[in-house]
Amino acid sequence: MLKLLNLIIFQSNLRLPNGKIGRRVKVIQEIVDVDPITKELLVNKVFYRDPIADRLVFTGRSYYLEKIEEEKGIPLEKSLEEIENRRLVLEWLVKNDIRDYESVTKVIRKYYVDKNSILAKIKGKIYEEPSSSS
Repeated sequence: MLKLLNLIIFQSNLRLPNGKIGRRVKVIQEIVDVDPITKELLVNKVFYRDPIADRLVFTGRSYYLEKIEEEKGIPLEKSLEEIENRRLVLEWLVKNDIRDYESVTKVIRKYYVDKNSILAKIKGKIYEEPSSSS
Protein backbone atom coordinates (compact mmCIF):
# COMPACT_ATOMS: atom_id res chain seq x y z
CA MET A 1 0.00 0.00 0.00
CA LEU A 2 2.77 2.49 0.85
CA LYS A 3 4.37 1.87 -2.53
CA LEU A 4 1.46 3.81 -4.00
CA LEU A 5 2.49 6.95 -2.09
CA ASN A 6 5.09 9.33 -3.48
CA LEU A 7 5.20 12.07 -0.87
CA ILE A 8 4.69 12.67 2.81
CA ILE A 9 3.79 16.22 3.78
CA PHE A 10 4.08 17.23 7.44
CA GLN A 11 2.06 20.25 8.55
CA SER A 12 1.68 21.91 11.89
CA ASN A 13 0.17 24.95 13.55
CA LEU A 14 2.88 27.35 14.62
CA ARG A 15 3.68 30.97 15.26
CA LEU A 16 4.36 32.85 12.04
CA PRO A 17 6.84 35.72 11.59
CA ASN A 18 3.94 38.20 11.92
CA GLY A 19 3.17 36.77 15.38
CA LYS A 20 -0.08 35.06 14.39
CA ILE A 21 -0.71 31.33 14.64
CA GLY A 22 -1.07 29.60 11.29
CA ARG A 23 -0.73 26.27 9.57
CA ARG A 24 2.40 25.64 7.55
CA VAL A 25 4.04 22.74 5.76
CA LYS A 26 7.14 21.86 7.76
CA VAL A 27 8.69 19.12 5.63
CA ILE A 28 8.02 17.39 2.32
CA GLN A 29 9.62 13.97 1.95
CA GLU A 30 9.60 11.54 -0.95
CA ILE A 31 8.99 7.90 -0.22
CA VAL A 32 11.87 6.30 -2.08
CA ASP A 33 11.29 2.69 -1.04
CA VAL A 34 10.47 0.39 1.85
CA ASP A 35 13.31 -1.50 3.48
CA PRO A 36 12.53 -5.18 2.78
CA ILE A 37 13.95 -6.33 6.12
CA THR A 38 12.89 -3.66 8.61
CA LYS A 39 9.79 -2.52 6.66
CA GLU A 40 10.81 1.06 7.43
CA LEU A 41 10.21 3.76 4.88
CA LEU A 42 13.27 5.01 3.05
CA VAL A 43 12.64 8.71 2.57
CA ASN A 44 14.33 11.69 1.01
CA LYS A 45 13.68 15.15 2.45
CA VAL A 46 12.95 17.36 -0.57
CA PHE A 47 11.74 20.58 1.08
CA TYR A 48 11.93 21.97 4.60
CA ARG A 49 10.47 25.12 6.08
CA ASP A 50 12.71 28.10 6.78
CA PRO A 51 10.94 29.67 9.77
CA ILE A 52 12.62 33.07 9.33
CA ALA A 53 11.70 33.50 5.66
CA ASP A 54 8.42 31.57 6.19
CA ARG A 55 8.93 29.56 3.03
CA LEU A 56 9.91 26.10 1.87
CA VAL A 57 13.52 25.50 0.85
CA PHE A 58 14.54 22.89 -1.71
CA THR A 59 17.24 20.57 -0.37
CA GLY A 60 18.76 20.10 -3.80
CA ARG A 61 17.76 16.51 -4.51
CA SER A 62 14.53 14.91 -5.65
CA TYR A 63 14.48 11.31 -6.79
CA TYR A 64 11.14 11.86 -8.50
CA LEU A 65 12.33 14.88 -10.46
CA GLU A 66 15.40 12.88 -11.46
CA LYS A 67 13.10 10.05 -12.55
CA ILE A 68 11.04 12.47 -14.65
CA GLU A 69 14.23 13.74 -16.24
CA GLU A 70 15.39 10.21 -17.01
CA GLU A 71 12.07 8.82 -18.25
CA LYS A 72 10.58 11.84 -20.03
CA GLY A 73 13.69 13.79 -20.98
CA ILE A 74 12.60 16.91 -19.09
CA PRO A 75 15.72 18.58 -17.66
CA LEU A 76 15.77 18.99 -13.88
CA GLU A 77 16.19 22.76 -14.29
CA LYS A 78 12.98 22.89 -16.35
CA SER A 79 11.03 20.99 -13.66
CA LEU A 80 12.40 23.29 -10.95
CA GLU A 81 11.47 26.33 -13.05
CA GLU A 82 7.91 24.99 -13.41
CA ILE A 83 7.65 24.41 -9.64
CA GLU A 84 8.86 27.98 -9.04
CA ASN A 85 6.33 29.39 -11.54
CA ARG A 86 3.51 27.53 -9.83
CA ARG A 87 4.69 28.80 -6.44
CA LEU A 88 4.59 32.36 -7.80
CA VAL A 89 1.03 31.88 -9.05
CA LEU A 90 -0.15 30.46 -5.71
CA GLU A 91 1.57 33.23 -3.73
CA TRP A 92 0.02 35.83 -6.05
CA LEU A 93 -3.44 34.34 -5.47
CA VAL A 94 -2.94 34.53 -1.70
CA LYS A 95 -1.44 38.04 -1.79
CA ASN A 96 -4.38 39.30 -3.86
CA ASP A 97 -6.94 37.50 -1.67
CA ILE A 98 -8.23 35.49 -4.63
CA ARG A 99 -9.89 32.59 -2.85
CA ASP A 100 -13.24 31.79 -4.42
CA TYR A 101 -13.39 28.67 -6.53
CA GLU A 102 -14.28 30.32 -9.84
CA SER A 103 -11.56 32.98 -9.65
CA VAL A 104 -8.86 30.51 -8.63
CA THR A 105 -9.94 28.10 -11.36
CA LYS A 106 -9.91 30.89 -13.95
CA VAL A 107 -6.31 31.80 -13.10
CA ILE A 108 -5.16 28.17 -13.09
CA ARG A 109 -6.84 27.49 -16.44
CA LYS A 110 -5.27 30.62 -17.88
CA TYR A 111 -1.89 29.44 -16.59
CA TYR A 112 -2.20 26.19 -18.52
CA VAL A 113 -3.39 27.95 -21.68
CA ASP A 114 -1.09 30.99 -21.59
CA LYS A 115 1.48 30.70 -18.81
CA ASN A 116 3.47 33.72 -20.01
CA SER A 117 0.63 36.23 -19.61
CA ILE A 118 -0.16 35.06 -16.07
CA LEU A 119 3.52 35.20 -15.10
CA ALA A 120 3.84 38.64 -16.71
CA LYS A 121 0.94 39.92 -14.60
CA ILE A 122 2.42 38.46 -11.45
CA LYS A 123 5.76 40.06 -12.22
CA GLY A 124 4.06 43.43 -12.78
CA LYS A 125 3.99 43.53 -16.55
CA ILE A 126 1.03 44.18 -18.87
CA TYR A 127 -1.63 41.50 -18.73
CA GLU A 128 -5.29 41.05 -19.58
CA GLU A 129 -7.67 39.37 -17.14
CA PRO A 130 -8.72 35.87 -18.21
CA SER A 131 -12.16 35.97 -19.79
CA SER A 132 -15.02 33.81 -18.56
CA SER A 133 -14.71 31.55 -21.61
CA SER A 134 -11.16 30.43 -20.66
